Amino acid sequence: MSPRTRVLLVEDNPDDILLSRLALAASGLPWELAITESGAGALEHLATHPVDLVLLDLSLPDHSGLAVLAQLRASAFGQTVPVVVVTSSGTPRDSEASYRAGANLFLQKPLSLRAFTNTLRDQGPTWLDLSAPPRS
Repeated sequence: MSPRTRVLLVEDNPDDILLSRLALAASGLPWELAITESGAGALEHLATHPVDLVLLDLSLPDHSGLAVLAQLRASAFGQTVPVVVVTSSGTPRDSEASYRAGANLFLQKPLSLRAFTNTLRDQGPTWLDLSAPPRS
């Protein structure tokens, strides 16, 4: 049996957390999901628990997702972990800001369980091959 992929979901909306859990279960991907509902919680978790992928919302109660992403990329433990920004925003400004802050991928949240399940099943495995470019 292959090891499970460790994924950190950084999301504060209970409905989106439930949608993510259900979509992951329905996708059949062997991902072990940890969840934190704040930017501070995400950074604390990542400092002590290595992960293979971060799914990051931009709207968090204590910090913006962009600030969390910048801090993650500046840390020793977060320079190369793939980060997929998964947010309800579809604005080019948020997308561009996410990539400037170090996101590997920007994804507007699918609005249905079926759409999110299909996205995870079809694209999720490729997200693990993403890595952050080296910082100079």
